[in-house]
Formats: sequence, C-alpha cells, structure tokens
Amino acid sequence: MRELLSILFACLLITATTAQGVDSTATDDFNVDSSTTSTAVPALKLKPRVGLGIGPMVFIGDVGSGNKANHLGAGKMALTLDVSNRLNSFLDVRLYSTFGKVQITDYAGDTPFEFKSTLRNGGVSLTYNFDHFLKPNRSIEPWVSVGFESIEFLSKADLKDANGFDYHYWNDGRIMNMDQNGANADEAIQIYKDGVYETDLREMNLDGRGRYAERTWGIPVGAGFQFLLSDRFQVRCGTQMTFGMSDLIDNRTADSDGPRKGNAANDRFLYSSVALNYDLSIRPKVRELPPMEFMDENGEMMLVSLSNDGDNDGVNDMDDECAGTPEGAPVDSKGCPTDSDGDGYADYMDDEPNSAHMNVDAFGVAMSDEDTYQRYLMWNDSIPWKTSTWSENYAKLNSDPGHWSNRYSVQVGAQSEGLSQSQINAILSLKDITMITENNDQIYVAGNFENLPDAVKRKIELSNNGIQGSVVSKDGEEPLVNVGEEAIALENSMREEMRVEELELLAAMPIENALETVNVNDPDSAMLAIENAIEAVGANEEGFVFRVQVGAFRGTLNEDIFAGINDIISLTGQDQLTRYMTSSYSSLEEAAERRVKLLTQGFEGSFIAAFKDGERVTLASAGAKVLRPENDITYDLENNSIDPSFVTFKVQLGAFDLEIPTATLDSFLELGGISSDKNKDGLTRYFSLSVDSYESAEMLMNQALDLGIEEAFIVGDFNGTTITVGEALSMRGEVAPVTASQD
Repeated sequence: MRELLSILFACLLITATTAQGVDSTATDDFNVDSSTTSTAVPALKLKPRVGLGIGPMVFIGDVGSGNKANHLGAGKMALTLDVSNRLNSFLDVRLYSTFGKVQITDYAGDTPFEFKSTLRNGGVSLTYNFDHFLKPNRSIEPWVSVGFESIEFLSKADLKDANGFDYHYWNDGRIMNMDQNGANADEAIQIYKDGVYETDLREMNLDGRGRYAERTWGIPVGAGFQFLLSDRFQVRCGTQMTFGMSDLIDNRTADSDGPRKGNAANDRFLYSSVALNYDLSIRPKVRELPPMEFMDENGEMMLVSLSNDGDNDGVNDMDDECAGTPEGAPVDSKGCPTDSDGDGYADYMDDEPNSAHMNVDAFGVAMSDEDTYQRYLMWNDSIPWKTSTWSENYAKLNSDPGHWSNRYSVQVGAQSEGLSQSQINAILSLKDITMITENNDQIYVAGNFENLPDAVKRKIELSNNGIQGSVVSKDGEEPLVNVGEEAIALENSMREEMRVEELELLAAMPIENALETVNVNDPDSAMLAIENAIEAVGANEEGFVFRVQVGAFRGTLNEDIFAGINDIISLTGQDQLTRYMTSSYSSLEEAAERRVKLLTQGFEGSFIAAFKDGERVTLASAGAKVLRPENDITYDLENNSIDPSFVTFKVQLGAFDLEIPTATLDSFLELGGISSDKNKDGLTRYFSLSVDSYESAEMLMNQALDLGIEEAFIVGDFNGTTITVGEALSMRGEVAPVTASQD
C-alpha cells in the first residue's frame, strides 16, 4: 500500500512540473505569430484560496475494532485551516493544518476501555479535478487527492474517578472502587466516571517502550466534490483517509500482551468535512516588457501592442478575468458572462433568464415546489447513515426512572397490597406511567420533570381527572423522597393562578352559547360552565391509550424471564393475578408491532388492551377490527402467555468462583455439551445440554451423579435465561413431579 501511494504521489508531482513547463496559455496570453521569437515568459499566477473546514474525525485502530465502535457516528468534530493554489487547469497544491480529537470506547473485553487523543496534523497535498474529462463551464467538480503530513498526538485514558479511585467494572454493571474478586470486596463502594482523561497512556509504559515519540508521519488519500458558488466562494465536501506510520496512538500493538493485543496494521484516521474556500485573487505583478520591434513590408520599423482581445468580448486579455468567453455572449466590465437573474447560470446558457430568486435545474429553468421536494427526498434517501436508533435509545434513557438525577414526578400508587380492577385501570390509562422497584415494592409514578412546577402542574391535571397523587423527587439511585409542604404551597398558588386565567378566558371561549351569559364574577357558576364545556370538547377527542398485556399469572414471575424487555409494568390485583404490561402507545399500529415482537420472544398469548379516561375499554370501541368479539373483554382472566416450546430443561453441574478442579473438569468433558454463564454474584455456572422434557433432564442428572458430579440438579431455561424447575414446569402448564426441586 505504501509503495502504491509513493508511486502515485511521484506521478502527480511530475505531471504538475510538466504542466508548468508546457502551458498552452503561454501564447494565448500574448496572441503573437508563432513564427516570431517571443521574449515574454508568463509567470505562474498566484491566486491563493483560504479555507475553513469542519467535520467528524474517526479513529481506526486496535481500540474499538472488536465492537465496531469505529464508525462515523462516533467521530468528534475537527477543524481544518488550509491555503491552496492552482498550478494549472487540473491540479492544485494545498497546505493545511487540522486540529481535533478522537475518542473511542472498546467494549470487546471484560473491562471497558476508553481513550481520547488530541491531534494536530499539518501537511501538503496535490488535488486532481478531472478537468481532462469534464465540461469547462461546470459548477460541480469531483476531486481526488494524495499528500504527506506530520501528525502529533497526545493520548490519555479515563481510569480514575474525581477522588483518585481506580475504576473496577463488576459483572452487574456497576463501577466500584475495588475488584469484585478482592479480599475486601464486601467493603467496596460504588463510584462514577467523571469524564476526565487524567492518565497518559505513554507514561503507563504497559509494554515497556518507555517514552516513545508522540508524533508520526501519515499519507492522506481523499476524494469528494467541490461546489462553485461564485467567482470567489467554493464549498468543498469530501472524505480523507490518513494512513499513519505508527501503531502507538492507542498504545496497543501486535506486540501487546493479553486482552490488549492488537493487530499488525498501523493506526488510521477517517476525516469527513465540509469547507468554505475564499479566492483571494491576488494578481501577480505584470512584468514590464519592451515593445517588440517588427519590420513592415516597406522595411519600416513598427511596434506591436500587447493589448489584445483573444475572445473578442471587448475586454483586453490583460484585464479579462474570464478569458475564452464564447463569441457573442454578453459580458460585464471584467469580461465575465452576465447573469441578470442571479440564478448561477450565465445569460448565454440560461433557458429562462428571468428566474430570479428561485430554485433552478441544470438549464437555469425554475423548478416547482414539487420538483424541489422530490430532489430533497432523493438527497435525503442518499444519506448512508440514520440517527433513529440513537434517538430512540436517548429518549428511552431520558425517560427511564433508573437514570433520574434530581428529577420530579407524581406518585399515584404503590404495590403494598392487592389493587382493585378500577385502580389498575386508572394507572394503566396514564401514558406517562412508569414503575420503580424499591425494597421489593412496586411504586407507580407519572411523568419525569426537571423542575418542581411542571410536576405540580401534572399533579393538578391528575387530580382534576380523579387520580390522587403526591409529588416526589429522586436523586440518582437514592430512594424516592416526598416533596411535601413545598409542593403543597406551590400547588395552592398555581391553582389560584389557573382559576383566574380560566375565568379571564371564559369570555373569549365560543365553546357553548350558554357561556356567553355566565357572569365571570360568579366563580362557582363560571367554573361549572368551563368544566362542562371542556368535557363536551374532550368527548370528541380519541384519547385512547394502548398497551400490550404480556400475561396475567397466578403469582409473580422471576424478573429474569423478562430479560431484554425494559418497560414492563407489573400490577397485582385483589384477585391475586399479577398483570404484566408494556409501556403505552398512542395507536393500534404501534401496539400491534410491539405484540409481534413479543411473539418472537416466546410470549404467544400476549394481547392488546385499550384504556380511556381511567377505564379499560373494548378494542372495538377503540376502532379495532375484532375477529372474536366474545374475547374482547374489559376484565382480566388468568393468562399463561408463554409459548411452551421456548421453555426447556437442563442440569446445573456446579458453580465456581475460581478455576474448576481437574477431576471435576474431566467429568464435565466426559458428560459433553457443556455451557456456562456468570451470575450476579460473579460465580461461573456450568450447565448440560438443554432438553425438551423433565424426564430427559432427570436422565442427564443421573448421568452426572454417576460421574461424581454431586452438586448436579435440574433447572429450567426460558429463551436463554436460567429459571427454577418449578417456574419452568408452571410455564409449560405441567404438574411438578414429587422429586422435582423447586428452588
């Protein structure tokens, strides 16, 4: 690869030198007879352009390669300053400097690793614009470039918190100040990343390289398009890959040990940018040339003027900024074609010269709004990356009560005892309801607000709908705190303000003719009229809330059964049925799409439920087409929704904190088909093959016992999650044998 780039660079340099020596414009600038000997040699025109660019820079190296973190969405913005000058019609030389940072997180190993490197690049490149193959009067031109640059880097990692504790990543996802396998692990406390990159990777000297140089060389290769906005302004869009000559930027190489071991490739950078270039148009000094002396036919001496007009546009070549204008085309005082409507197309090539201030096509003809919209759709569809996944994840994170920090909400209920059907319906009818588990109790809260007034306003709305609640706050992982007197005082004040605003609004509300006769000085009559009017208007709004009921079980299920389903709400009624519901949806289509996904996860009996105004309603009344009306009910029946084919059995052979004893390992290998996982306590559990029946699992367990594996016992498996054998039998609708262990 390096040899190929070197050859390409040399070829471009030779081409540039040859182009300067043999320039076809040399005689055109003077327009003299080729049979005479000219004493004037045109100098290289100095017309520098300055540019400012910005775009994401992505690091491509050993860190992040395992979990594909080296993508454009992970890039950080970098800034480029450059100066370029045209050597000839097809080649530019460009000097540039780039300032930026790259940041990559590697989740490939057991311990996440994140590093940030500050970069300063400076170099020179040659750019080819395909002038040999394109039309001369173009507004868009492609380009390719190759160059040579110097790279300085300063790489650091975030390995300690603000108090100087090292990060220790435990298996349950927490970051602690001690190793989970340490002797004093029970005294560990949870810490949090502070986002400060305090550890210099070079100074860690993990591979014994000492203080290696934090600089290297690079070969940048790029491609893109340039848009010519005017004589002086151009927009340059493109992508440049820099092939570094060092593999030390992320402090990982093929010679590193253990999980840090990388590949043999050097580190690279991918920089995609948009730049605005301004043409300074500095004119070179005109050399004073003496008049050339010629003899006429009579032998008399004559002078030949150098002031010629090669394109016959009325402007001398020395003053013509647009040489070579087609004959007959109207030009301005600088010799450039006129554009009377300012649409970017000269009058002589404009099929519609009066389309000022409108979007035009390639012939200067104004496009309709529909044409413009279709071109926008084509451009939008061509974007190779989408941000919907990131937006969904961010919205989910922002609404998850587990990530609250100094936020407010309204508590509307708690699962301290069985709820009535009406209480369950009222809770599930709220779109913004979420469930928080504290001390094995389920607490139901509505909303997630950054300030107290918004939470109090939501409490008032719920109270007006007959749902009583209290304002609570939550700071990170701390328990919920009742705001108390502060919220009550604010609520009284807000209710008074809302009452005054409603009375003032009454006179301007053409909701009912009867309101025109209401006396605003009679508060009771006015408020009653407003409530009736609002109720009449609200009756015309749909206001349905849809949820997917995963099931209604006799008793509670192990929370591991719902692994990967993060929005489950559970409510236990006075009928001893525990209902499991998803988050709310505003349309049947969204709820139906979620139900299909649950079917693929093994919950074949899940179904859609509709709520409105605090009550559960039939799907038919919500606009759904119901194939079996007899099943469209508004009360809950016991519903074991789990597909039995997703429930299997296996034998747990043992759980170990450290290495497996040799004899035990031999027994495992003789049994065959062993799998393992780590539980919340950090123990590694070992299992046999999964089988479809309890009887087959008993046979496997007896084989294990015969091999001396004394700790073997039967467990269940649901969709890859280990559960108790009792739960597995219950989910399959089977009766547990007398010998079955339910632990």
